[in-house]
Amino acid sequence: MEKELKRKIGILSMGILGMVILIIGVSFAVFSTNLPGTRNQAMTTGCLKVEMSDNGSLTLTGAYPVKDEEGLTSEPYTYTIENTCTVDAYYDTTINVMNDSNLSNTTKIKLALDGDSYLAPTIESRLPEGTLLDEDITGVKKTYKLDEGYLKAGESKTFNLRTWIDYNVEDITGTIENKIIINSEARHGNTLVYSTNSAA
Repeated sequence: MEKELKRKIGILSMGILGMVILIIGVSFAVFSTNLPGTRNQAMTTGCLKVEMSDNGSLTLTGAYPVKDEEGLTSEPYTYTIENTCTVDAYYDTTINVMNDSNLSNTTKIKLALDGDSYLAPTIESRLPEGTLLDEDITGVKKTYKLDEGYLKAGESKTFNLRTWIDYNVEDITGTIENKIIINSEARHGNTLVYSTNSAA
């Protein structure tokens, strides 16, 4: 009988000791996961720079209405964008109507884009509208989306933009001045960087 009692007390003691060890282990795990880290995290970011070069101005001085076939053979406004930095970039190209322009003329101007991207002959005002830039700073009255894409670090793309007065136009009043603006952005880690280039 005494041996049996000692055996039960030993088993009970071992059980209590096991429970105490388990509770201490769980408590330590809970507290240790809530302790703040002391290691400094370092993040290295690359650079973003998308440069734009062109072959002159985007003008229709002295132009007259022509059919699409003739407009597509006219001298293009050629521009190249190049990612001269270390971060891949998304870009969007907009065609912007400047303040001194008669906005109704955008319904009479056709344009086409070829090169890395292709846009069939389209009336300018039928392009999707883009986000209007700060008019006081840029002098932009209206913004249309022309193209968008992805530019790897060190990559370049060349485009030919042709504009002409639509063949069905009987009269055109005032002027129209357009400017091409390239906006680029890149995500690197948690850093978002932007770059903007423009050409008239």
